[in-house]
Amino acid sequence: MKTRIYILSVLILVIGIKARSQENNAKGFAVFMENFALDSVFQKQHTIFPLEYRTWVPGEGDEPEVGHIQKKDWQPMAFEPTQGLKKGGPGYGDYTQQFIIEATHTTIQLRGVDNGIYTDFIFKRDNGSWYLLRVEDYST
Repeated sequence: MKTRIYILSVLILVIGIKARSQENNAKGFAVFMENFALDSVFQKQHTIFPLEYRTWVPGEGDEPEVGHIQKKDWQPMAFEPTQGLKKGGPGYGDYTQQFIIEATHTTIQLRGVDNGIYTDFIFKRDNGSWYLLRVEDYST
C-alpha cells in the first residue's frame, strides 16, 4: 500500500513539474515572440541560415519543394506577437495565428479565413533561446 501511495505521489509530482515547465515555455516564447515580431535585427539574429523554406506546388508531385534563404537574401518577415484572428492587408485577407508550444520546438500556424493561407513557422529552442528553423508554406 505504501508503495502505491509513493508511486502515485511521484507521478503527481512529475506531472506538476511538466505542466509548470510547459507554462514557463509558453511565457518564454511569448516574450521571445514580442521581440521577434517587432525587431528586425533580433529577428535576423534568431534565424538559422540558410533558412529552409518548403513549399508545395500543385501538380508538381506529392513532396514539397525545398529551398533555402541565405542570410544575404533575407528580408524581415511580418509577424504578429500574439495568437488569434488577424486582419490581413490588402490582397491577403484575414487569418488566424496559433502557437503550438512544445519543450524544444514551437510552431506558429497561420491559417487563412477562406483565402488559402496555410503556413507554418517552426522554431527550435537551443541553449535557452528560440530560433526560426524552417518555413513550410503550403498556401494555395
